[in-house]
Amino acid sequence: MKFASSIARLPLGLIFLVFALNGFLHFIPIPPPTGLAGQFMGALFAFWRSGHWRTAALGEPLCTASARTSGTRDREHQGRGHA
Repeated sequence: MKFASSIARLPLGLIFLVFALNGFLHFIPIPPPTGLAGQFMGALFAFWRSGHWRTAALGEPLCTASARTSGTRDREHQGRGHA
């Protein structure tokens, strides 16, 4: 089971890392929505650009992805012996 989780952690962490970096670098193009959805997204983007919390909101998945791919373990598994 430990081997399977090690194998699964790397591709999932890399996928998470790519999409987290896309929030900062915008290398995956997204076509703009049209109609009512476009108006709603325009209002959301206006709210999104109004504050400095965007860096923290985009930085959290980036930190999580780097921790996942580096091989760090969850806190619940640290310091426990196997029973």
